[in-house]
Amino acid sequence: EADDYQLSFNSPTNNTVIANGLVGFVVQANIDPALKQGHLLQLSINGDIHSKAATNQIIVNSIDRGEHMLKLAIINHRGDTITSSDTINIVARRPSSQVGSNPPPRVPRPRN
Repeated sequence: EADDYQLSFNSPTNNTVIANGLVGFVVQANIDPALKQGHLLQLSINGDIHSKAATNQIIVNSIDRGEHMLKLAIINHRGDTITSSDTINIVARRPSSQVGSNPPPRVPRPRN
């Protein structure tokens, strides 16, 4: 199956900051041509398979804070990889546990 898919991330893009990893986000792929019958889009996060979909979108319900590597692949009905995207990096943040509080002001560090 030498299908000539072009596969890349539409969103998020490389080095995106996810403001609140508790809320989750949608991974949207550019797939050309469209997925054929029996083929699935697969999302891996930090090298582990997260989920698969028969569309160009995968929802990530939540993600731990910190840096993460995302990669997309198109797989066939046997789970064999047909093609894969470049890896992108994202950074997820988590809100402070103090609800409604303002972050403390930044105090400039004295220069030595």
